[in-house]
Amino acid sequence: MDDKTGNELVRRLEETLGKTKYPFYFEQDLLPGAESKGKRTLMKDTSKLRDEMQNARSYCDSIGFRFIRLGDVSLAIIVFAENFSNDELIGRSVLIKSSVDGFGKFSVKTTWNIPVSVNVFFAFASSDRAFAFRNNVQDLCKHTKISFLRTIRVKPWSIDFEGKHVSGPKALLGGLDKEPSEIESKLFAKA
Repeated sequence: MDDKTGNELVRRLEETLGKTKYPFYFEQDLLPGAESKGKRTLMKDTSKLRDEMQNARSYCDSIGFRFIRLGDVSLAIIVFAENFSNDELIGRSVLIKSSVDGFGKFSVKTTWNIPVSVNVFFAFASSDRAFAFRNNVQDLCKHTKISFLRTIRVKPWSIDFEGKHVSGPKALLGGLDKEPSEIESKLFAKA
């Protein structure tokens, strides 16, 4: 699988996640002037959020940000995982869990414990790799880190571009349990 194919699949997934009922904002959506191109403004000053997102690019192909419920932070981390081994997929999810703590500072909640939901979208070009991930690894990529100031939940998703299937984690939080079917219908409507 070449980089061009992976980049195209990541771009399609970004576009779809930006058009869901609760849209994610990706780096290009947070640039100054993006609101003039039809995007709503997420917050007044996005420069610190853009910096945090740029730092996150070391462990993912793309990252999106949104607020859910009453101001909780929710991230969409896209990883094109076609050529990853099972151990690399598990390791990537552990690395993500350890690296996203800084996004909690963008929460608009004023409680002592800030929840951060991390949706990791593992994208696969082939059904064989997506099926193997769903059956052998997806549950092992689900993590929770609870500390005094933050609760981080890593929720792995499987995106099968060949089989046109989206598999979300079991027990989605925050009333987002219809999202897998919404993402699947929007992602593969044109295909």
